[in-house]
Amino acid sequence: MPDLQRHEFAVAFCVDRKFFHLALFVIWQIAHLNPHRRFDFVIATQDDLAVPDWAKSHGVILHRCGPVPDGSEPAMFHGSNSTLYRLMLARELGDRYRRILYMDSDMFVEGGDINRLLDIDLGPHPIGAALDFCYFRWSTYHAEEFVAEGLPALLYFNSGFQIIDTKAYREQEVERRSFDVCKTYKKRIRLGDQTLINLALRGKFAQISPCWNWQADFMYPHFSHYHPVFCHHFITHRKPNLVSTGKLATRFNATYRHFMTEFAPEALPDLAPPPEARMQTIKEHIRMAMDSYLAGANATAVLARFPDPYQARL
Repeated sequence: MPDLQRHEFAVAFCVDRKFFHLALFVIWQIAHLNPHRRFDFVIATQDDLAVPDWAKSHGVILHRCGPVPDGSEPAMFHGSNSTLYRLMLARELGDRYRRILYMDSDMFVEGGDINRLLDIDLGPHPIGAALDFCYFRWSTYHAEEFVAEGLPALLYFNSGFQIIDTKAYREQEVERRSFDVCKTYKKRIRLGDQTLINLALRGKFAQISPCWNWQADFMYPHFSHYHPVFCHHFITHRKPNLVSTGKLATRFNATYRHFMTEFAPEALPDLAPPPEARMQTIKEHIRMAMDSYLAGANATAVLARFPDPYQARL
C-alpha cells in the first residue's frame, strides 16, 4: 500500500470487484458527513481495482490483501473470500493504524461523528460491535453457532460494523483464533467471518449502540422516527439497490440512483427501479404493527442500554 498515511484511524472496506462501487458509495456519504475527518479511507481487496478521479480527492487508499489461510474455504460467503479479509486487517494494517472501523459495503450512512466513534473506550476488548438484530425479538437469543458448540447463550454480534483496536486484536490473536474455527467447527459455517469471530471471541466484545449498525429496516422501517440511526445495514437480500420494496424508504434507492448516475453509470443497469409511488396498504400497516408489537419490551431494553451513542458497554 502506498505511503499515504495522514491519520492514526481508518475506515476500511473489504470487497471484490462486484462490490467496489458500493464501498465507494459509502465513502462518498461519510466524506460529506465528516468534512473534518481524522481518518483515512482504505479499500482492501485482492482484485485489480483503480480509484476513480472523484474519489482520489478523498484520499482513498487501495490495499492489496494477502492470501487467506489454507482450509478457510468453508467460510467463504456466497463464493467470495472478501468477507474474510476483515479478519486480517489488524495484522496487515496494524502498524499504520491504531483503530480501524470496518464497514460492510451494503450500508447507508446518514449521520454520526466517525471521528468521535473511533476514539471511544473499548476497555480490554479487541473490537466494538453491535448486537445482532435478533435481540430485538428475543431477549435470550441463543445463536445457532453457540448451540452447535454446546455453549450457553453468549452475546452475539453482527460483524458488518466493527471498531477494531489493532493492538488488542493482534495481542489476543483474534485472526488466528477465528480461522482456527474452520478446523474445529463441525457444522456448516453459515455466515462466513461472522460465525468465525463470534466463536473465537465467545461474547467478549464491547457493545456499541445499534444506531451505528441498524439491521432491521426491513422489519421496523419507522424505527428512525423515534431513535437516531446513523448507519443502516441492509443485511438481507432485500437491499434498496437490488429490489424495489415498500418496506424500505424511497430515499435509499433514490440516493443510490443519484450516486450511480453521477459516479458509477456502469452500475445503473443493475440498480432496482424506484419503488412504486403509493400509500401503504392496510395489510402492510398491520404487518409493521405486529413486528413492532413482537419486539416490544425486548427492543426497549436493548435501546435503554445505550443512552449515549459514543459510549460502549464493556
